[in-house]
Amino acid sequence: LDGQLVHARPDLLEQNIVGLHIPQFIIPDFMTPEEWSKIWRYRVDFGDTRTLQEVGGVSTEEGFREITQKDLQDLCSLDYRDSTEIKRAYLAGKLKYRFIVSGCDWGGSDYQMSHAAKTSYTVHVIFGVKGDGTIDILHMQRHSGMIYEEIAALIIQEHLKLSGTAIASDYGAGMAYNTLLHRDTRINPNKHFIWHYNAPFSPMIMKPTFQQFTTHYLLNKTESITQVFDAIKNGRIRCYGWENAQTHLSDILNCQRVHSESRHGKQYFLHIRSPSRADDTLHAINFAYVLTRLLLKEPMFDDMNLRTQVYDNLGMGPAVQ
Repeated sequence: LDGQLVHARPDLLEQNIVGLHIPQFIIPDFMTPEEWSKIWRYRVDFGDTRTLQEVGGVSTEEGFREITQKDLQDLCSLDYRDSTEIKRAYLAGKLKYRFIVSGCDWGGSDYQMSHAAKTSYTVHVIFGVKGDGTIDILHMQRHSGMIYEEIAALIIQEHLKLSGTAIASDYGAGMAYNTLLHRDTRINPNKHFIWHYNAPFSPMIMKPTFQQFTTHYLLNKTESITQVFDAIKNGRIRCYGWENAQTHLSDILNCQRVHSESRHGKQYFLHIRSPSRADDTLHAINFAYVLTRLLLKEPMFDDMNLRTQVYDNLGMGPAVQ
């Protein structure tokens, strides 16, 4: 153990900053029937995962998070080191996709401790969607600052470079900034969907009371993010090498689902994050994933009339589900 610590972090040993997980099972004072019964009761009350963590000294994320770093590492299964390499292969015709979909989460305020401002960036991701519905992440880019006109130009440039089919962004920055994506006439406004997060007990997709654009819709935040997590864990979404993707993908770990209850007793789940940690990549991926599922005509609607309207906007003809 000492040899491993010295090899891994010799600086910590020099500073006497070393932490060890000691399982209660091997502590002599705990080796009595009475103490063992307490451990057993703890397992019954809290389950195996928490028992391993709190009693066994085994550090584990499983069971406390919907998504873990291992899930993200497993996501990086494509044989390409970085975004540049996979985009080069696609542009050379070595990769074929049914759709190219962009997702954009508008941000802008870098974290300032003195003002307690949230950490936020504009993030642009691009999916390559195969005929069987599997998704390759081709591009992830984080933009700092709030010069949205320049940022929008860069998003358009990359989207058109990869022959994008459709684009999705969030309502958070307002309609004025979203219209910047329409300045290039090659961006079809009917194929630019603007998602406005809605309450956890609302329909997956619904029309807002005041619809700013024909493609402006309310999106159930909790359910849509949960479905993205499922797609990641099930291998539907794939990415290039972890070494180059981890800076962006690690944003996903900053979002956690918690149980909540309204003052009227209605129970539901919420996805929350710490204000000092960015999760913009997750939302860009989420917006692109919802749009991808629309293009593939996967079941997402409670309102059949709304479903028909959405597919008409996309020019996809009758909705068959």
